[in-house]
Amino acid sequence: MEIIPKLATSQTIGAVRHIDEYAEAGARYVNTGQQGAANTQRAYAGDWRRFTAWCREHGREALPADVLTMAAFVTALAEAGKKVATIQRHCASVSKAHQLAGLPTPTDDRQLKTLLGQALPARYSFLLPLLAVLLLLLFRVLRRSERGFHRAVRFLNVLLVLLLALEAYTGVRAQLRANERLHARRIDFRPAARDSLPDVFLVVADEYAGEEELKRLGVDNSPFLDSLRRLGFQVVPGARSNYIFTEYSTASLLNMSYLAVEPVTNPKDVSQCFDWIRQSEAARFFREQGYAIRNYSIFNLEEAPSRVPDVFGVRTERLLTEQTFTGRLWRDISYHLYLRGILKSQKNRYKARDVNETLLQLVNAEIARTDSGRRFVYTHLLLPHSPYYYDAAGKPNGLERAYRKEDTAAYIGYLRYANGVYLDLLTRIRARSRRPTVLLFMSDHGYRYFDSNEPRPYYYSTINAVYVPDSLKALWRPGTSNVNQFRLLLNACFGQQLPLLPDSAVIIGEQKTF
Repeated sequence: MEIIPKLATSQTIGAVRHIDEYAEAGARYVNTGQQGAANTQRAYAGDWRRFTAWCREHGREALPADVLTMAAFVTALAEAGKKVATIQRHCASVSKAHQLAGLPTPTDDRQLKTLLGQALPARYSFLLPLLAVLLLLLFRVLRRSERGFHRAVRFLNVLLVLLLALEAYTGVRAQLRANERLHARRIDFRPAARDSLPDVFLVVADEYAGEEELKRLGVDNSPFLDSLRRLGFQVVPGARSNYIFTEYSTASLLNMSYLAVEPVTNPKDVSQCFDWIRQSEAARFFREQGYAIRNYSIFNLEEAPSRVPDVFGVRTERLLTEQTFTGRLWRDISYHLYLRGILKSQKNRYKARDVNETLLQLVNAEIARTDSGRRFVYTHLLLPHSPYYYDAAGKPNGLERAYRKEDTAAYIGYLRYANGVYLDLLTRIRARSRRPTVLLFMSDHGYRYFDSNEPRPYYYSTINAVYVPDSLKALWRPGTSNVNQFRLLLNACFGQQLPLLPDSAVIIGEQKTF
């Protein structure tokens, strides 16, 4: 299915072209419209210029600015160690420029006020009378007779038991439904001939953009693709993913099917994706054929858990807990304290890098194994996914730039660095293969951050290179999508007769969490 429309690029240029004009005009607005001391006027004008420079650097619209732009700017200031008063002054400057230009100000948005911590006391002010009522009730209970107190305790115990029973019933019911969905999506595999079955290596490069998208970014990736061809790979033209979120794309890939999910990411569907990955049909097929499952990825597989710290599972847990009252309360309070410098971030800023290095060590050790059993080897690297730790030459980027998802130049540099890593890995797999081997090198989705005005279908553009016998390469036709990857492989190399599915792009929006 063709999903790449022919669109003019002028719409993606205009926003950036006018930012310099906005900077000077906005500074004049602020200078002439702001009443107060000269120092205050200079500070506001300087804040506005800093905001427009940040917008220019990140390819965002400065005037009018939307709330997401302001939220990203505020977060960048906080991570740079700016005091809360400085951040609020920047917001006031942006607000003043919008007012003087006759535009609605993004700083009035409720979500942004929550992010700034301004709305925190107001949002949870109802807790004060609630706590007062609870204290009064507790005081009355304590004033009652001992018998009355024991009766109240007994009532609370019975209530707790009932709530636990209800929770257990809900959990069992949910598990039964999950089992029903699991059996409903099961594929009826045919027995495979056991002679000369190949080893299978699946190497997933997270967020590696396809040739169509890279050309749009002005990147010529043909030297890397030509290197793959010289290794014997068939590089699939116009390859694409079916989803643009890793959990969804991986679940669809490993189960060879589309997902019955909502049109926006949500805790239930994300959690279900992890279950589908863990109990995937591809792994089940290889297990039934007597293959050893070697999992060197960021996901858990049944009987083969991940060997690295949790990466994406934390996101699922957060999506679930943030829907509760206590989760929302802690999120708002902790960000409020972080913004004021009271609470320090405990995030391991090098976690993705460490995960990649560990996975590469594990898969290299697997390549060197000398036992003769059949194996399905799955590795999934967060490369060139952000953070963009290295430039094209392998020189470390600073953390501020590494975590700037919208920095297209940093992404391209990290992708070129990734080319060397993957080419070295694939070459070693080819050279050390002890038996017939199939290699699948692919990405889960494309790059998603280079321009908010960019046609969304380009986010689905991926790389897909397969190493199979020459007589089978033509089966991977142009435009092949991830959902058919294992259907083609099992049909070609394992005697299955699985029908191919339409190569479609499924649009799913991302749930906002702030």
